[in-house]
Amino acid sequence: MILIVGDAGLGDGGKGTSVDNLVRVTGARTVVRYNGGSQPAHNVVLPDGRHHTCAQFGSGIFIPGTETIHSQYVLINPLALLEENEVLKIKGVTDALDRLKIHRDCLVITPFQVIMNRIRELVRANKCHGSCGKGVGETAADGKIMGKMALRMNDLYDQDALYEKLRYIRLTKLDTAEQLISGQDNDEIRHYYDLLANYGYFQWVVEAYTKFVETSRAAVVDTGYLKEKLAGGDVIFEGAQGVLLDPVYGFYPYITKTRTTAENAFRLIRECDYQGEVKILSAMRPYATRHGAGPFVTEDSWLTKTIPDRHNIFKEWQRGFRIGWFDSLTARYAMEVSGGADEIILTNLDRLSVLKKIYICISYEYTGINPGHLDGLFEWERTGDGKTRITGIKKIDGADIGKREEASRIMFDCQPLEFMEFPGWQKDISAIKSFDGLPPEAREYVHFIEEIVGIPISMISVGPTWTHKINL
Repeated sequence: MILIVGDAGLGDGGKGTSVDNLVRVTGARTVVRYNGGSQPAHNVVLPDGRHHTCAQFGSGIFIPGTETIHSQYVLINPLALLEENEVLKIKGVTDALDRLKIHRDCLVITPFQVIMNRIRELVRANKCHGSCGKGVGETAADGKIMGKMALRMNDLYDQDALYEKLRYIRLTKLDTAEQLISGQDNDEIRHYYDLLANYGYFQWVVEAYTKFVETSRAAVVDTGYLKEKLAGGDVIFEGAQGVLLDPVYGFYPYITKTRTTAENAFRLIRECDYQGEVKILSAMRPYATRHGAGPFVTEDSWLTKTIPDRHNIFKEWQRGFRIGWFDSLTARYAMEVSGGADEIILTNLDRLSVLKKIYICISYEYTGINPGHLDGLFEWERTGDGKTRITGIKKIDGADIGKREEASRIMFDCQPLEFMEFPGWQKDISAIKSFDGLPPEAREYVHFIEEIVGIPISMISVGPTWTHKINL
């Protein structure tokens, strides 16, 4: 069986802890990354207190013998990969690279693309897109624009190709940066530009990649390797980010550049001619979160302070981690545009245990001046007291960037209008092992979320480790 684990929100839905649990429960020993790059922050916590934020290793990395396979749809940062490997060694995982397989056609994220990504975000200033600052989007775009000059994993093993492609990427980024920073008076932008212009830095990058090839034990493979694994037993496909950041259906321009639905996973399944059972699991929290810029209608500053996240903290590029009430409109939209799921994984239920009351947003109020702009983008109506009430988000043609951008602008002019109110349970639920053992208030809340999304919940997380999972 293949289990595809995605995210029904804006990322940070709990994919890491979910995959760790699923590997243990199913006995699967292969985790496939099918999208994204080096930017995932999938947190895995063990009962003994060890914690790792998985970026370029699958979230089964703490389980002996579990492999990570990066498909050709994943972007690799080799230098960051080596750094993460060193961190894992400190935590007792000494064979992570031995258990890593990377497709030969994976795009490689170079330091030059990381720099260019950061320069673009700095130039945008207060109109930033909420980038992670890791060059993933820049590299994904280059993969489409540069053609054969794009750097791929297999090129690292050809010294001439490596040098020529790194040289080409650097000069291209240098030219673009010169145009972007014209008239800019910003020391940080100048720092990044100077680094890009420094030929000594270019030489260091070439040498670092050469050393990676000489010392890394990660194997470069083709699709045939994955095909063999699929024929041998259960496999878990681990997604990155969330459906609401998808480049086709996300709220432009606050999106990522790689698909966040299960599309790439199904491409791989077709390429491998897999005929077995496939199940889609979609992770979500029982409240809303956003790490980065962009519209966030149900954001609540009090809630952000009251249930601060354990692992997602303020970061230089994404800034603060924002928290809000569960948004039924975006939840239903995510299910529609992603094609739905077979089961929901509900994580972080324990985080709500401190609240006396819990809310679910069921409609927005549009506070802008021209409600006519809502037509074709939202389901809306005028209320008896003259308010503009939005009850749903319509699926927009992914190619129509203008409409998608308009939808984002409109959402900035929205606020919650109607909430469903639920009583809190105000007790520790971390030791509970069954759904029936949960307080009745918690069960009621979970049932309502299940009703909203129209998909059964198969796993509930009541704490950070795999021992805190209730498998239904």
